Amino acid sequence: MSLPTPAQRILIHGTPDAGAARRQALRIATDAGLDADLQSHVMLVVTEMATNLVRHAGSGTIISGPGPIRGVVDVWSLDHGPGLPHDGVWKDGVSTRGTQGLGLGAIRRMSDVLNVHSTRSGTILHARFGSADGRVVALQLCADNGHECGDALRVHIHDNGGLAILADGLGHGTAAQRAARVAVDSLHAAGPPASAMQRVSEALQGQDYLGSSAVIARIGRRLLTACSVGDARVAHIRNGTIDTIPTTLGRLGRLIERPNTVRRECIGGDVAALYTDGLELPVALPPDVTEPGLIAGYILRDHLDGRDDASLVLMQVGAAAR
Repeated sequence: MSLPTPAQRILIHGTPDAGAARRQALRIATDAGLDADLQSHVMLVVTEMATNLVRHAGSGTIISGPGPIRGVVDVWSLDHGPGLPHDGVWKDGVSTRGTQGLGLGAIRRMSDVLNVHSTRSGTILHARFGSADGRVVALQLCADNGHECGDALRVHIHDNGGLAILADGLGHGTAAQRAARVAVDSLHAAGPPASAMQRVSEALQGQDYLGSSAVIARIGRRLLTACSVGDARVAHIRNGTIDTIPTTLGRLGRLIERPNTVRRECIGGDVAALYTDGLELPVALPPDVTEPGLIAGYILRDHLDGRDDASLVLMQVGAAAR
């Protein structure tokens, strides 16, 4: 499926910012098709996350967006604070600041998936609503936190992995968005990755078309198959090491060289990462950042440009829709 709306990023500097984060999350939950009970869970968790950012980290960021299948919402809380001191803070009635300590316990109770990474240099929380399967993550963020993204993506999840197509239209705004959607729709029906890129690029030559970077990736139990053109990239992640796969020079409709399909053997826990140039992937991840939700949070916190549209898809071996 395609995402119904981009994710939204709210900077949290004080308690009043929790209201803005809550309203954005409710809009996203409504657009994603969550029922009234799940919408209330999302709003409660976002409020508690924002409150705890102010109390424990001083400031931070809340990102909320639709998940990779209909009826799912993802929320991240990101900060560079002192970290959570011990596992006991997740129990009701326990606090690090002498208060009632209900917030962190509520986040765990209300979330279908909760991933936590906390060190002395900051904390990443990822909460998912509407599905207990957290092995595929997909999100788009607009340049300068706007509402019209020049990227497009499509994700299909199956029992052992998934297929993702991601395109980055040239520039920003409506024209870039249209070009990216043309690329994704065309590639979806065009067959194997490299031959699909070639055929779609040839079909778009000479048309009134801005051009797009694009990437296609399939991941299963034993194999990652991928092809990328231009600034849309794909990487293979194993045990924290990020192997960025070479891309084809040019753009769809203006290829400089012939696309090649790249294959990587996969084992359990491997992740395929598709991303556009609004993000930069690090060389490696911390050893305990292994879940796609935490990987996304780490990249969004420390490697998001913010001035360009940014899209990210993470697919872990063995992913299944529920």
